Amino acid sequence: MDTSAKDEMIFSFADWLRDQGKSDNTIKTYTGVLSQFCDQTQKILMEIDSEDVQDYLDNLENCKKRPGTIE
Repeated sequence: MDTSAKDEMIFSFADWLRDQGKSDNTIKTYTGVLSQFCDQTQKILMEIDSEDVQDYLDNLENCKKRPGTIE
């Protein structure tokens, strides 16, 4: 995914979270995770499937992330 498309998607997601009344900390956390996920998959949003999500979660487990980070 090119950087501008990724940034646009993340900004849109952040705006949506703000509209939902989420806190700044929640928005920062969620957009950070989304950015890492996009960097790992190297795919555009419409190409991402459940296998990509499972691979990302497996990678988190392999990196010894705390369970709360993964769930």
